[in-house]
Amino acid sequence: MSTHTTGSVILAALGFVFNAATVVGQDGYFVRIEAGVARMGATKETDPITSHDEYPAHDVKLAAFDIGRHEVTVKEFAEFVAAGGYTREDFKPFWDVAAYGEANRFGSWKAPNKWEDQLQFPSRPVTGVSWYEAMAFCRWRSRRDGQVINLPTEAQWERAARGLDARRFAWGEKVPDDTLRLNYDGKIGHPAEVGSYPDGNTPTKDPIWDLAGNVLEWCLDRKVSYAIEVRVGDGLRDGRSEYRVVRGGSYFHDGRSLRAACRSGVGSIARSDVVGFRVVRVVP
Repeated sequence: MSTHTTGSVILAALGFVFNAATVVGQDGYFVRIEAGVARMGATKETDPITSHDEYPAHDVKLAAFDIGRHEVTVKEFAEFVAAGGYTREDFKPFWDVAAYGEANRFGSWKAPNKWEDQLQFPSRPVTGVSWYEAMAFCRWRSRRDGQVINLPTEAQWERAARGLDARRFAWGEKVPDDTLRLNYDGKIGHPAEVGSYPDGNTPTKDPIWDLAGNVLEWCLDRKVSYAIEVRVGDGLRDGRSEYRVVRGGSYFHDGRSLRAACRSGVGSIARSDVVGFRVVRVVP
């Protein structure tokens, strides 16, 4: 099932109508990623520091999609909290319509972890949110905007970071060092305001920010081996793993973790200070 189909089913189940006319290409917040065949993973020949999680390298054919220029900010997530995302009964379906039958988490939390501290920095990416909270936000955004909003599959995320030329890093081939300003390796010790480190932007006419460092980003997929994957659609991988994929490295991780092919897994209910998310929008 494709991400588009999955998103449409979710909206239909919640009684929302998807208005295709509202999805319009690039609008400042979203960056259009055109359809194409994208390389995922790496080999020792192309990247000596690749890990076993990243191979076999393979190609994935993806439809066009729109991806958030930056990670979802504290200010954006505060709108969801203020609207009653954690407390209102009519928001409960956002949590109950859990992917692949996982238990819902509605009522377990009242706000992201360390929320009062985060509110002091509205332009930083929100952190301390589980995969469930990120998904609930996406469903709320879908209803609010009349569009299909979701977490990116890891194939979509890697396509956005690498382009069709399979860059090693989001910005190109240059290995991070002191001449390349990025928020990683404990250099400042906390998330920075989104877009603060343009050296890490994609080298495209319409750049995407912070795909390397700042915070790790939740993806839709379960963390399963490329060798035994169960592919559902648009690169989405399913399986029995209780871990979800996170991508991009963070302000805490070293340069190796900033590679576009690097993938890690975090438990779905984990609420980490180094994990946030960005969203994608379906192109009909």
